[in-house]
Amino acid sequence: MFKRGQSATGATMLILIVLIIFIVLSAVSNPEQLRGVLSGNVSKVGVFKEYVIGVLVEDADDATKNIPGFGLDSLSNTNVLARFPDVSPSNGFFKRNAQTKNFNIASPEMTDSVYLSFTATERKGTLVIVFNDNVLFTGELSKANNDPLRIPSQYLKKYNTLVFSTESGFLSSGEYVLKDVAIIGTVKDVSPLTKKVSFSLEFEEHSTLLSANLKYTPTCDEESAPAIVVVKVNNHVAQNGTIVCGEEYTSLIPKTGLKNGVNSLTFSSSSKVRIDDISIVPVMSISKKFATTFQAAAIPKRLLLELDLPDSGEKSFIVTVNDKDFSMMTDRRFEIIDITNSTIVGTNYLEISPHGTVTVSKARLKIG
Repeated sequence: MFKRGQSATGATMLILIVLIIFIVLSAVSNPEQLRGVLSGNVSKVGVFKEYVIGVLVEDADDATKNIPGFGLDSLSNTNVLARFPDVSPSNGFFKRNAQTKNFNIASPEMTDSVYLSFTATERKGTLVIVFNDNVLFTGELSKANNDPLRIPSQYLKKYNTLVFSTESGFLSSGEYVLKDVAIIGTVKDVSPLTKKVSFSLEFEEHSTLLSANLKYTPTCDEESAPAIVVVKVNNHVAQNGTIVCGEEYTSLIPKTGLKNGVNSLTFSSSSKVRIDDISIVPVMSISKKFATTFQAAAIPKRLLLELDLPDSGEKSFIVTVNDKDFSMMTDRRFEIIDITNSTIVGTNYLEISPHGTVTVSKARLKIG
């Protein structure tokens, strides 16, 4: 019995020694991980949002930059794409005189509703008009002023060719004189589909900046096609893809994407869309409060908000999830709040407001 007890005690001691070695090695190689182990914050499983926050001060100035909304919409202008003063195709027993006219279109993919118009002052025989190897018209004209001929948009190229010729019966001739020959089309101007605005960060703001959240809400007409929107802050791409109209978007902009002084914000869209509720919300090392939104496609069985509170001593703050307030007073360095019952399907609002000064190094939304 004595030997068996000695063996059990030795095994226990061995386990304790191994555990102490693990803790010491963790403290040397990764003190942050060790602090997480001791506080219970060791797993990243289930984390779908993580925010770097910093110091929250109750009476700090609000650094949010609000930008007026605007619409992105293409314009269409009817232009004369090409003009030919006179075209005189003819054929006879001894000669055949077909006439070829060439013209260029800078952006055929942006050109639509194209027509060929002319006045036929002389008409004899059958007139044949071929556009880029496609027969556009063949027949006899009985009057000088005829309806313009529509040119299907799929016929258009950058370099285009029109061939005018005539046909007639045996031992007869054909001749046409066409005046004021013009190619008229509607050209879409997509330059209004890009809008650039600016906002400024003062030296003090930029020096205490951790990152920023870009927020905006796109709205579309029912007739508009789904828009592919590209959003850039300076050279940082914040959004590139199809947007959902009416949904608020929040994009994290790292400090490296922001400049001391004037910053540019550019929206580009593939189709008509309006951008409203635009704001740049700096995440400062010192800020009045932290506010953001997150999307929930469905209500999870359990949704937790984890807060890293590195400072010692008592901390007091309010966490607001949609319309529900959680009043917190704690001296712990790690806090978990169950926000499941306050979560809704769609856009959720999250805010952390301090009483006095509270440091929240990180906040995580985690499915429990």
